[in-house]
Amino acid sequence: MLPRFSQQFGDLEGDVFFDSLALKSTLSTVEVKSVSAHHTEVAITSGRIEGDFRTSGSLSLINSNDPIKSNGTAVSLSMKSSDGPITAGISLFSPAHSPGGAFNISARTSNSDTDIHLDESPLDARLNLYARSNNAPATVSMSREFEGSFRLRTTNARIAVPFNNSAEDPSGGNQLRNLDIERNLLSTEGIVSWNASHHGNGYVFVQTSNAPLRSRVRSSNYKLDDGKDSSEPS
Repeated sequence: MLPRFSQQFGDLEGDVFFDSLALKSTLSTVEVKSVSAHHTEVAITSGRIEGDFRTSGSLSLINSNDPIKSNGTAVSLSMKSSDGPITAGISLFSPAHSPGGAFNISARTSNSDTDIHLDESPLDARLNLYARSNNAPATVSMSREFEGSFRLRTTNARIAVPFNNSAEDPSGGNQLRNLDIERNLLSTEGIVSWNASHHGNGYVFVQTSNAPLRSRVRSSNYKLDDGKDSSEPS
């Protein structure tokens, strides 16, 4: 615990690997160019968290009143902020001896934007993602490998679901991506799959209020925004 002291790490990837790394402070910032660990926890009160965190296990980022901005890898990722925006770019990797893998991601803030991008994930991954905010926009972008169900909720604003069914099959086959979607007054629910008979194991829940919500499944792992908004008439 280092109150009022900023903590900065250079690019340590490939040079140092921490089994467990914990950084805690108040009224300061944590800035990391790149760090690798099995478990990482960063907890700040009234300070900014920003960096590239590469973990083979769990990653916890906790903040209050200030932003969290992270990139990296994780099997279990938890991000919490009060009145501060959350921005995250995440890649999911499974060990060679365990194809697919199981991953859990959660993000919670209030009165601030939430923007989460999954850059890539293993085929047949079991992913659970929960993101909550209120009075601020929320955006979640799933990697093209994602298969599973989703539920999106907001009030007094629009829910957009861009989707491109001509995306290239990440398995190298010729399967077409499918979207089944159902809308009601407060929420949008659906299923994304690469095989109509296989709906995958993923689940995504995103909720905000009084602000727009946008969730998309990308057509590639290089282009951030593609596909037509499925809420628009064809």
